[in-house]
Amino acid sequence: MIDKNNLKKTKRFCLVPWMHMHTWPNGNVYMCCTSDPENPLGVLSNDNSLKEIWNSERMKKNRMLMLKDEYVPECSRCYEIEEYGGNSLRIDINRDFFHHIDKIDETQKDGTVEKMNLPYVDFRFSNFCNLRCRTCGPELSSKWSLEHNILLNKEPGSVVITKPDISPEIFWDQIEEILPTIERAYFAGGEPLLMDEHYKFLTLMIENNRTDIKLIYNTNLSTASYKGKHITEYWNHFKDVLILASLDSWGGRAEYIRKGINWEKAEKNIREIKTLAPHVNFNIGLTLSVFNFATLIEYNDYMIEKGFINQDGMNINIVTDPLWYKPSVTPLEFRLKIAEKYTERIDYLKKNNLCGSTMIHRWELAKNYITQPFDEEQHKRFLVLTKRLDQIRNESFADTFPELSFMTHE
Repeated sequence: MIDKNNLKKTKRFCLVPWMHMHTWPNGNVYMCCTSDPENPLGVLSNDNSLKEIWNSERMKKNRMLMLKDEYVPECSRCYEIEEYGGNSLRIDINRDFFHHIDKIDETQKDGTVEKMNLPYVDFRFSNFCNLRCRTCGPELSSKWSLEHNILLNKEPGSVVITKPDISPEIFWDQIEEILPTIERAYFAGGEPLLMDEHYKFLTLMIENNRTDIKLIYNTNLSTASYKGKHITEYWNHFKDVLILASLDSWGGRAEYIRKGINWEKAEKNIREIKTLAPHVNFNIGLTLSVFNFATLIEYNDYMIEKGFINQDGMNINIVTDPLWYKPSVTPLEFRLKIAEKYTERIDYLKKNNLCGSTMIHRWELAKNYITQPFDEEQHKRFLVLTKRLDQIRNESFADTFPELSFMTHE
């Protein structure tokens, strides 16, 4: 049994199975957003409620493994991040929700926990989105379905919007039932600021005086209004709102990575939010990939100079899928030179005391991540699939990222 008072020493234990569940647009339910997408706990439907999945066989088994601090297969992404020296979701959850540690005492011998307790919710209402980000796909973006078949040398597809196969009445009854337990609500997509369900959820919180719930967003910020109402009119009801903007680079680079974004409009939306809702904590929540690792420092400096973020305001998530978008598809000697720049930045930040330890850890994670061994197989896939998608979109990787243009000259 783990030591409840010293979770920092644990290697595998995570509080998630006692206080959280995560749903995908297709209805799949996972322990959290970093769980293996190929291994859902169950599928949300009219006949399979959140309560039933809460005590599914897999969930019970995982609780028992966690209590022994043993390896849980679907948690490999957190383990991988920790190997790079980064702060995984596991570490963050154990810190932020430690006040729920006594919930593990309610675990029965088979792993059952009778009362469903969800202080942290992350429900992806649909894949409805207006962008076609390179590191995404049709599962999380309805726009992607237009190109997905073409990329795989199949007949063109159509826009496909995916939602859980559950009646709205049953779904919202379940939401209302857990509403009193929620402390944090995380919104992503698809694109949450486009979804009717997102605004219904906010309205439900406001009407039930649950404006003490912390709101966290991954949003592409392509829009800041819904049916003529600015998003800040909702956010100004809430005391604690955190934006992790899904903007991986700036200018034409951003528009290439996240196809459909208008960088000028995105900047306008950021300025409006910071003016109309100054209490909102605005950060960048980028995905570190082959596209942006070489210019990460320049991008960070650009956003700081614009006054959008401070030195602590850049969250770095590593791309784990598709594999061909990892920085390791580029030559190691090139990446080692970039890693030297990361080291210089880390030393500069430390010397001048410009940010907290969390941001230092993010930079160190990024440095470790980009120095993985060269992956020749994924390098070949990157070249083939990037060329094909460039042709479909009438874009040019080499022109957009000149520092990496040597990749296309092979």
